[in-house]
Amino acid sequence: MRWLVVLFLGLASLAQTSEARACSCMQLSPSEGLSSSYAVFSGEVTDIGPNETTRFGGLEITFRVERVWKGDANPEIKVHTAGSSAACGYSFVKGTKYLVYAVHDDADPMRVSLCSRTARLDDAKEDLRFLGKPLHQFDGKRRKADCAAAPVSTGAPGAGWFALLLVGVVLAMRRVRRLLPFVVLGASLLGCSTTPSKPALMANMAKDDVTVYQLRAMDYEYAAQFGQLVAVCVLEIVANSDDPEVNDRAFQWRMWASPQARAAAFDQDPFAGLVELWALAAQQRAYFNEGGGKDSFGDQQECALATTTYLEQEAELVASHVMSEDSLKTMSETVRAWAAKHPIEGELFVRPTARADLAGLFPEETHGGLKAVGSMEETLRDLSDRLTILTVQMPVEARWQGEYLAHALFEERMADPTESMLDTMETMTDFLGEFEGTLGAQTSALLDGFAKERIAVFDAVGEERTEILAAIEAERVSIMDKLDDQLLSATDELNATGRGLIDHFFTRLIEVLVVMGVVMVLTVLLVLVVLRKRGKSDD
Repeated sequence: MRWLVVLFLGLASLAQTSEARACSCMQLSPSEGLSSSYAVFSGEVTDIGPNETTRFGGLEITFRVERVWKGDANPEIKVHTAGSSAACGYSFVKGTKYLVYAVHDDADPMRVSLCSRTARLDDAKEDLRFLGKPLHQFDGKRRKADCAAAPVSTGAPGAGWFALLLVGVVLAMRRVRRLLPFVVLGASLLGCSTTPSKPALMANMAKDDVTVYQLRAMDYEYAAQFGQLVAVCVLEIVANSDDPEVNDRAFQWRMWASPQARAAAFDQDPFAGLVELWALAAQQRAYFNEGGGKDSFGDQQECALATTTYLEQEAELVASHVMSEDSLKTMSETVRAWAAKHPIEGELFVRPTARADLAGLFPEETHGGLKAVGSMEETLRDLSDRLTILTVQMPVEARWQGEYLAHALFEERMADPTESMLDTMETMTDFLGEFEGTLGAQTSALLDGFAKERIAVFDAVGEERTEILAAIEAERVSIMDKLDDQLLSATDELNATGRGLIDHFFTRLIEVLVVMGVVMVLTVLLVLVVLRKRGKSDD
């Protein structure tokens, strides 16, 4: 029975792989799936039927919703998908729970394809860790009560109730029961406020369906990409340039860029961190385009321009996922204007940050003690992410520091000896150039001597060869004469022997013929005698 189950699971996996190949989809990351989707929710499939809502046909899938991370909060949601995997249709199974990523367009309000990150709920652990706590949650078909006193986020909603309950127990143990009604009243007023609200800038600028954890993950991912692309460009510059100053500036840029991006991404307000990253990319692009670093890398300047331009575009793309179109346009103009007003200065990349200007945009929000308790889970998770990033990046940056120090040490302590060595080699080259004529004459004389000696050797060998051939010819003639004499002697002996044999043969032949003649005569006489006697007897 077990092998049947294994066989069924293997066939199901093979079928799913073949479907993905037929559709030729590009795998999205959790952040890309969230940003490109209109709705993200989990639920159980309750019904599968034909799609009669849109003109494209296919299937209509009805879900009993459990959790919602993005989109409208409804206990029941219907989505549409193509009828076959070849058309990128997702194969849902009734009674199975899924994490669904749905898109919205003019042709279909809720469409799910095989190319999305939609998956069975048991197989979506990576996405669930990234998404964090949902915006809305349902128990069966009844929506759980959400607190209206604070915005929904990824905190611990029950921390305030727990703290006040603990205070009530302590007061009860001390028999201060007259304070219990005030404790209950405080719990009712403050219990919902334990969910940590979004930081000020994010709460005012980012979309409501973007959580703090999601935006922070985008910042971390972009910061890592920032450092990697700069490192790739620096390696290309160093590989294609022989100028020590260009290589020195390239190493300095690599060591400076990655920590700057990481510091911006680690901002407590993830939206402020995103804007700081965006401003950093804009400052770099301006610095290498028309600022003080426009001639930093000589012939390799184009690599720095292309890299910083791409990073600025990527920062704007990330911002487009979390901001409305109007806000994005305004922020884009603000960032470019700020970068133009606060350029990077000097060869060591001294730059002002945007934190002071961002802090003045919105007043800092005051948080109560219970709200701090509720945000502890979010803080611990963010600290864990930061430690992971530092664990990965610090050894790489330490290696970069070592490479730069080795390069600087070579330039400071080895440059003069190297120049002296090059001068000595140049002097030796000049001497060898002057000696080249003498060496050529000696070589010609040696070659002439070798040619004469070779001709003499060839002449001696030719004479020796002629004498050897003459001796061989004389020996050959002598041998041939002896062979002729022996052949004549043997021929005479054979002739004599042949004649004797022929004479003997004819003698024997004559004797045989005589004997045969006598026998025949006797036979005839005998026959005649017999015939004569028979004739007489007949008479």
